[in-house]
Amino acid sequence: MSYSITYYGIEGQPVPYAIMERLLDGSFWDETNKQWVSASSSVCNITLIEDSATPGKYIGSASLNAANGGVYRITAFDNFGVMLTRNTVINKSDQMTALQIINEVQRQMRLPKSSLITEPHAQLLLSFCNEVQVDYMLEFSTWDELKVTGSFALKAGVSKYMIAPVNGGKVDSIRSLQIGTDKPLDNVKDYDFRAFCVANQDSHQPYIYRHFGRSGGGIIVEVSPIPDTFYQVDYELLQKPAKLVNATDVPILDEDTIILGVKYLAKKDQGDEFQAELATFNAKLGLQGGNQTGSSSGDVEFL
Repeated sequence: MSYSITYYGIEGQPVPYAIMERLLDGSFWDETNKQWVSASSSVCNITLIEDSATPGKYIGSASLNAANGGVYRITAFDNFGVMLTRNTVINKSDQMTALQIINEVQRQMRLPKSSLITEPHAQLLLSFCNEVQVDYMLEFSTWDELKVTGSFALKAGVSKYMIAPVNGGKVDSIRSLQIGTDKPLDNVKDYDFRAFCVANQDSHQPYIYRHFGRSGGGIIVEVSPIPDTFYQVDYELLQKPAKLVNATDVPILDEDTIILGVKYLAKKDQGDEFQAELATFNAKLGLQGGNQTGSSSGDVEFL
């Protein structure tokens, strides 16, 4: 009975911690007494330990079973109690696992079911699962399931920050960065950013940023002007679906669409007739993509 928490930050931070809030009723998880409480205090602190194999990766565990469809806000703090990052996480534990998806495809194709995900055929279908999510579904539409909202802290004198949601997948793109009720920060090109920095060297509230690079699953941004004090930046971004690796991994995108896509790829790989599966997969993508609030390519077909 545990809920894993992963935060990406700077290597060597002195024992950061996390607090978990249940948004549907505003309760906080009391890690000391193993219960939900109405107010946050030190008993709610969940210690995060740096992974010895991955500097800057901090891992903790809350002693609870997260509810199917539970909506949680997880906030990471430094050892002085200053917020580092915060974002909302939806627990999708009622989805089929990777091995269950593989077994369902094998059942529909009247093939023997794999008992272990390490079996050769299971590994092939697992690679198809990831291909369907990343190469087909991600490129087809802006899926609501991949949208992430949250916040991170700007510190005085520091211009570069990594945006990597707690318990999130790899960041695909940033949709918005905003401080308070001010208008969103402008995303400018490198040349314009450098020219602005040369002409504006005073420190105060930033209002432009540029993409500086990628690190692990996050995007590094550089802001300007350089912050003169603490600021909270609220963000909205799109994440990439996390690759399925283990038998118990659960996809973030619709399982039925993944099954149809894997079945199409499996038949194509075997040299069997696959046009019926491709047509069904395209139709399912169109229906799912059309229900999203973001943009959809609509006319894309995968041949």
